[in-house]
Amino acid sequence: MTQVNQAHERSVAYALNGLEGIDLLRFEGHLIECTDCREDVEDVRDAAELLSAGIELTPTSSLRTRVQELTSRPVETVPEPALAQPAAPLARRRRWLSPGV
Repeated sequence: MTQVNQAHERSVAYALNGLEGIDLLRFEGHLIECTDCREDVEDVRDAAELLSAGIELTPTSSLRTRVQELTSRPVETVPEPALAQPAAPLARRRRWLSPGV
């Protein structure tokens, strides 16, 4: 894989603040010259902003009360959390993300 292709693959990670150190510096250097990646970064940031619109960040009073109850107890008395349902199989998630599949 060429360096240009690798840089293009980092657009999403960069847009979501997922690059650090040398990867961040290299990608920012690439952005200076690459219009496609600058557009990709802008598109991802716009999409992330739209997806986060309308999210309620203030907890309900019942949730606040429950959290306060649990955090005020000694660690030994806090109940074990319920196990979450397994996520969709990786292949299924990739199909959703891949165009034309």
